[in-house]
Amino acid sequence: MTDDTPDIKGMRVLLGPGDTASFPTRLARALAERGAHCWVVDFTQHRYSAGPGKLGQARLWGAGPARFIGGLIARGGPAGSLGSALKAIAQFIVFIWSLFRADAFVFVSSRSLLPGYLDLPIYRLLGKRVIRVFLGTDSRPRYMTGWHHQVLDPAGQADACKKLARRVRRQRARVRWMSRWADVVVENPLCGHYQQRPFINWFHVGFPHDPAFFEMNEERAERAKPQAAGAVKILHCPSNPEVKGTERIEAVIDKLKADGVAIDYTRITGMPHAEVLRHLQTCDLVIDELYSDSPMAGFASEAAAYGRPVIVGGYGWEELHQRLGENFSVNWLCRPGELERVAREAIEQPEAARTIGEQARAFMNGYWHQPAVAERFAKLLIGGPVPEDWWVDPGSIRYWQGLGATDEHRRAVIAALVAAGGVGALGLEPGQPVYAAIRDWGAA
Repeated sequence: MTDDTPDIKGMRVLLGPGDTASFPTRLARALAERGAHCWVVDFTQHRYSAGPGKLGQARLWGAGPARFIGGLIARGGPAGSLGSALKAIAQFIVFIWSLFRADAFVFVSSRSLLPGYLDLPIYRLLGKRVIRVFLGTDSRPRYMTGWHHQVLDPAGQADACKKLARRVRRQRARVRWMSRWADVVVENPLCGHYQQRPFINWFHVGFPHDPAFFEMNEERAERAKPQAAGAVKILHCPSNPEVKGTERIEAVIDKLKADGVAIDYTRITGMPHAEVLRHLQTCDLVIDELYSDSPMAGFASEAAAYGRPVIVGGYGWEELHQRLGENFSVNWLCRPGELERVAREAIEQPEAARTIGEQARAFMNGYWHQPAVAERFAKLLIGGPVPEDWWVDPGSIRYWQGLGATDEHRRAVIAALVAAGGVGALGLEPGQPVYAAIRDWGAA
């Protein structure tokens, strides 16, 4: 351990509640390997949870009760009410325990142990250190997510706009309340519009990656060898085809095929995680999504871990690049309208595509490797100084296209919301560049 390496040996850290995107369990394992005592509280049975067997020296609480409680909640009716009550009681017990045993807390997304996030000011009053990590969905302004077809339907537009405006007000208040009681907030710089003070750029902290999970044995490596000839195997795995832009992606695939490009295209949706990984091991190229605000989201990061070149479409790459620099030039990033050109380039230049895939894999196994992420996160836990370029001023965010739709569609949604409820319905501050950008193209 060097002099500038944060020492968290013996620190008691509680993470959760819940295991959203397996981030808490992965981070707990990484921090535990640095000597911290870590507990992950999970009464939610998140679909991507790593599970108790993947935590190493850390501990997972609630896995057993979660199965029982989750079963009750899923049944609905009186059983569901009982399950919700048991979950609240279990989390209250953990809260009381944590007052005496935990030194620091890492809360992920919009979860907390007490209703109304009342535990947060109590922790602050007792001098506990609280870090809030937003993973996008909970903090990204509602009108910047998905398509919102109802807002553009003349038949029910008025009611849909009122409903969306209410959701925006509640979201903004919730994000600001959670952030108010946190010592540090970690956030995607393209989603942090509602933050009121500088936050840590999520990409500088990273997602803890375990290379051992993605190691390939000889049989897998043989299957994964790039084909010397024949059709290029392209994989697309949308969790939500509409939001991921699947229709437009497949239109580009069809266009390339019509032009004589040999493509073996596979689309998988709703398959078990193990099946998704099997397809990743045998494909040549991955097209992740068309309207993303993250160059390395969950599926893209898994593809990168196998060294597969990934095409990710989005509108925010220039702004993100200004905040991250050359070290984050991972995956094949493009604007949505450039997909055909970039896909053709990736197919016609297989060596360049494989180079990008290997660069992304090196990034995952290096900068986002569990020990490296743990070292950076430890700086946040001890409250030590961090590099200046980690910080993001929310007042500097210009991005408004969000996630899951074309920029034309997003303009129409924002314009309808403003027309119905005024510019205040957006929840933005007049001094923010994103506010000025919307005003300049006439929605405000």
